[in-house]
Amino acid sequence: GTVFTNSRYYSWSQWSVRTFARDTMKALFPEELPDIARYADPGEYGVESNICRMVCCMLFVVTVLSDLLGSFNLAWLMNCIESEDGLWIDWQPPKESAWASKEHA
Repeated sequence: GTVFTNSRYYSWSQWSVRTFARDTMKALFPEELPDIARYADPGEYGVESNICRMVCCMLFVVTVLSDLLGSFNLAWLMNCIESEDGLWIDWQPPKESAWASKEHA
């Protein structure tokens, strides 16, 4: 990675133009790739507001935590399922007292 400093920090429009110029020079002059990589640095693009940056990070963490909880639930389910041969489902007919009469239903 590169060092994130104020002198290398640009707005989206400046950063995209600088990146386009660098990529264009790389395509036009492939023999000069080391010099282009050294001198044509597009800089960095990022969010200026620390509060906005923290809100974005918190939203990302909340989203990832729900996926992590789903993974833990799946692991728990896989642990609870029996892995030996045999019947997993046992059907027991209902008792006569549990059924309502035909006239009542």
